[in-house]
Amino acid sequence: MTMPGSTIRRITRPAFTLLELLVVVAIIVIALGLMVPSYGRLIESANYASAVNLVTATLGNARAHAIRSGQHTAVAFLFDVETERTTIMVLEQLNSQGGTLTTAGSGAYASVMRPIPGSVPEEMPQGTGVYALAFTHVGTAAADQMLDATLPHWYAGERIDHRNTEILPWIFPRNDARNFTPRLKNGDGSFIDPWKALESSTPDISSDDARNAVRQAVSFCILFSPDGSVVTGAPIRGEETLDLYIEYEDDRAGLSNSQLRQVDNNRTYDPQLYRDLQDTPNPEVRMRGAAMLAVVDLKTLKAETGFNQPWFQRPTRSRASISDQTVLSNANVSAISAWIDENAEIIAFNRYTGHVIRKQQR
Repeated sequence: MTMPGSTIRRITRPAFTLLELLVVVAIIVIALGLMVPSYGRLIESANYASAVNLVTATLGNARAHAIRSGQHTAVAFLFDVETERTTIMVLEQLNSQGGTLTTAGSGAYASVMRPIPGSVPEEMPQGTGVYALAFTHVGTAAADQMLDATLPHWYAGERIDHRNTEILPWIFPRNDARNFTPRLKNGDGSFIDPWKALESSTPDISSDDARNAVRQAVSFCILFSPDGSVVTGAPIRGEETLDLYIEYEDDRAGLSNSQLRQVDNNRTYDPQLYRDLQDTPNPEVRMRGAAMLAVVDLKTLKAETGFNQPWFQRPTRSRASISDQTVLSNANVSAISAWIDENAEIIAFNRYTGHVIRKQQR
């Protein structure tokens, strides 16, 4: 009941003025501007951590497979220069007979490695990659020479056997044959794809140059022996060989020209047959064992070294066929390797047990 003479007062509050609303909106915009880059860095950091964990987990699984199966087992790293994605493959030695990399002269014997049945290649997060430190070619007389007239030895002329010790030995996967072709004329600066050139009636390069490019595909691997230790070679015909290659048993997919016949021979590096028989091979890759790995944030590497495509850089003494001299630079290679030493997560191995030893990035 309302008392006589009393009134109910409505409590009012002043609303925001237009100026106050603008200030609040400005504060929100500034906060978002600060948070979005931080969120992006968190995503990049998470991707990098995932890449490191994926590499170490795959290495551990491969070592376990080598011990369990009694077969030499390798973890290989492949890189696509168009998508800029790294793929990890786990392989096992096919047999003790091995195969050949070339039919010229006496041939170059190599251990044949095939994907483990039932295994699936793992793709690393976008913007991450793997470099390697390898010493398996040091002390071999043919390290800087050619296997035949057009096929160099593994990373020939590029690594630490050169007397210039300022050139550091970090190497990047060159399984993509575009590492060995010239740039497209009037294009975006990308390199010619020899596979497309071989399928085209009007190729950007000659068929001979395209065939030589696909033969030069090289990469590296970590090789585990049946006792779990890390080794530099696998035995074939009773002797250890440093060279290996990935042998694919299936026909290469995605060809537009049905007239081309696929080739697969588990005793010969298929691109060698391609050169000799003019057929279409599987995109097989030559390898040797590495001693250490470096998991790299490629986006940061590019930003801090100034090289938009650092994987194309190589020392001036490289024997690989490439017509673009701008990627041949000792100074560029040294700058990239120095950055890796300072910033990458280094993965080394106990040579006797094969267990992973990690050096955290700074």
